Amino acid sequence: MKPSKFQFKIECFVPSSSLLEIVWKDGILLGCNEPRFFWGHPEYIILPDPTEEMWQAFYHLLKTLDVKNWDKFYNSLDIIDGQGWTFRIRFKDIHRTIEGINSYPCGYEELYKGIDVLSSGFLTNTED
Repeated sequence: MKPSKFQFKIECFVPSSSLLEIVWKDGILLGCNEPRFFWGHPEYIILPDPTEEMWQAFYHLLKTLDVKNWDKFYNSLDIIDGQGWTFRIRFKDIHRTIEGINSYPCGYEELYKGIDVLSSGFLTNTED
């Protein structure tokens, strides 16, 4: 059981721009960590292929967090500054795009940890 679409992206804006992204593309999990990203073509690396059990556990996490009913957009400020994030998923009966700027739904930390496990620690290994 694998999703037909999966993307998790964090973009930091000022004072310096950065991009952290994990995307499922053509059956391959890709990761990008560009600490000083300014428009252009980010470089991706191939991440370890999640096992069927990992995908199954991630799907159950999404169900437990009730991601299907999260708002489409979270924003705590009227200015575009700080951190923006995007989560896209098309997985069985969960089809969702959720975005935020400096604001997060209840359960975001668990989602982040679940994505970190799915990506074999890519998020944890890129933290400062």
